Amino acid sequence: AAFPGVNLYVQLGHGRDYAWSATSAYGDNVDTFALPLCDGDRYRYHGSCRAFETLTRHNAWTPNAADSTPAGSEDLVAQRTSVGLVQARATVGGKPVVYVRRRSTYGHEADSGLGFSALNDPAQVHDPATRLLMVCDDGVVVGQMRLDIDDGAAIVSIGIARDHRGHGLAGRALRAAQDSLAGDMQITVLIAVVHPENATSRNVFERAGFTTVGDREGFLVYEWHQVGGPGGRRRL
Repeated sequence: AAFPGVNLYVQLGHGRDYAWSATSAYGDNVDTFALPLCDGDRYRYHGSCRAFETLTRHNAWTPNAADSTPAGSEDLVAQRTSVGLVQARATVGGKPVVYVRRRSTYGHEADSGLGFSALNDPAQVHDPATRLLMVCDDGVVVGQMRLDIDDGAAIVSIGIARDHRGHGLAGRALRAAQDSLAGDMQITVLIAVVHPENATSRNVFERAGFTTVGDREGFLVYEWHQVGGPGGRRRL
């Protein structure tokens, strides 16, 4: 939904972390973690003991015509972990921990706009039969999956940012999409069209249970059917 003159972004919608309309919005994209301390003043994350990163900001000021505050300075110091900035220290079950708050868009403020831009791109989403799913890695949007729906079948295409390829994200996203379709009668068949020499894409679809059903203009055509969905092959 958009309004004349202000249609840069979609103004009505929702996602995992956000809900918005033309006049209001709500975000739930900040999570709090309790990380145990180890080896003195270090923290444990994903099984390894890691050092805190210290962030320091020096501020200084002098009097001027608008502010007569005496000259002075200060140093602001914060500790950062792999999850986010340290907010507090406490004990849980008698063991020391640090409480860390993390915003999913922290350090990726510009990246987070890509998803909204794609939703507003007619080449990406051109009618209600198009679904655009965001692929996230550790809370950051790093790709997208597009489903073009027609008569119970959806052609699926996946794009992952170059720096995040080779980590199994496409396969996990595809399997998550398959799981989400359980009982969805609008889509009972997923179709993928892959170049024969694209071994990486072929492996992604084959590991997800897709089977080849033919070819089209030199490209392999794969299909995956929901359990309990109507069988049979479809022509593209």
